[in-house]
Amino acid sequence: MTRQDERLRFRGGAIGALLPLLVFLAGALTLGLSGAPDERGFWPIVLLAMVVGLVLADSSNRYSESVIAGMSDEVVAVMVAAWLLSGVVGELVRQSGAVDYLVLGFVDLGVGPASFVCGAFVIAAIVGTSTGTAVGTVLIATPVLFPVGMGLGAGPYWVLGAILGGGAFGDDFSPLSDTTIASAKTQKVEIDASVRSRAKYALVAAALAVFALGGGQYLSLSIELPPAAVVEAQTVSVGLREGLMLLGPAIVIVLCFLRVHLLAALLWGSVFMVAFGLISGVFLASEIFRLDLENFSAQSIVIDGMSRGVGIAIFSILLIGLVRACLDSGVLEALLRKLQAVSGSGKSRAEVCIVILTVTVNAMLAHNTITLVAIGDFVKRLGEEAGIGGIRRANLIDLAGNTVMHILPYMITVLLASSVANSLTEEGTVLTWKAGLYNFHSWALLLIVLLTASTGIWRQRDEVRGQSGGGHGG
Repeated sequence: MTRQDERLRFRGGAIGALLPLLVFLAGALTLGLSGAPDERGFWPIVLLAMVVGLVLADSSNRYSESVIAGMSDEVVAVMVAAWLLSGVVGELVRQSGAVDYLVLGFVDLGVGPASFVCGAFVIAAIVGTSTGTAVGTVLIATPVLFPVGMGLGAGPYWVLGAILGGGAFGDDFSPLSDTTIASAKTQKVEIDASVRSRAKYALVAAALAVFALGGGQYLSLSIELPPAAVVEAQTVSVGLREGLMLLGPAIVIVLCFLRVHLLAALLWGSVFMVAFGLISGVFLASEIFRLDLENFSAQSIVIDGMSRGVGIAIFSILLIGLVRACLDSGVLEALLRKLQAVSGSGKSRAEVCIVILTVTVNAMLAHNTITLVAIGDFVKRLGEEAGIGGIRRANLIDLAGNTVMHILPYMITVLLASSVANSLTEEGTVLTWKAGLYNFHSWALLLIVLLTASTGIWRQRDEVRGQSGGGHGG
């Protein structure tokens, strides 16, 4: 946090410092309820909020320096690299037909709508864990799983809830996930130790989600599926070689567990997928890279993959700059300190405070990674003062950061899921505000993190894991 004499001051005091964030929240809500197509729709809103901050700041130069300092934060740089390279891995998975291979495996077994919804969650969870991105999971899985599920007679919201839940599972559990990286780095713990300790939370939530999805779809099957929403299942032709492309993401995950740097792991995984794809015939060399001399451009799966990460990367860079200016005003720290005073000094009260803080700020910022970066330092100090270990702190904020992020209608994953679904069926069939409500995995995560914070369940295990897994580095 900034020292008193260096703090950025705003006209209107605390209200002036918070107003840019409130402008962003209002814009995000408006876009979400009106159905913004993707994360690029948030760019002008963040810029508008930034202009509001510039007008209210006592010093435009100091404000600009604060915003730039936030944009150039080391954690943000790691996130941007992860989004770009994870986009490459995700695009290779998508265009190889590996997801279709998984889907057809379920279809060949003759599963019904309720069973397919459960299978869709499992597939989305595999994709999410493999790529480390909920946004990527939605973009990869929805075009395949949604029409197949509809063709089998599954309800649209149940399928979307399964996809969003699987993406949330990967966002929470994958060592490649931006929230995993941010939670570990801000709490100064090892990524692999954090992920291993979080398995118990994620798997219990996944089991509850599968039970709720399968049971709910079965009970509501007669009323959930409107005839106008039925879409014929896509006919695809894939085999084992396409399925083996999933070894690429698996290599990335294994390397991360072996403490290979994330950047190196993603690069090695991408190299394997390109090499295997070319050798096996899954890809043509011209698909990997070719020059379009007539239009003076380059065409490439790699370029397409990196392009998928550009939108979220720019949004995140702009938003963390906006948040940093608020942090440098000292207003947020003052609010957090008041919250700490209310929470008391006990471990359970402090942990409940951390969970509520994470969920609330996430709802305001519409971005879980930026939320973890924004509150990370405060959570670290609050947790240390209460005697809460680093692994435990990282688990709490990561779990809480993947709850409302994938439920509220103005969040990116929910917007994308409903937008893609509507492009595959009659316009307006899928309502954005309703899609996230069926994400039972995130609801289960919210229940679990509140329960474990208030009762101390698994706290000792997390602290033991922190001692044995190391508490330094990220």
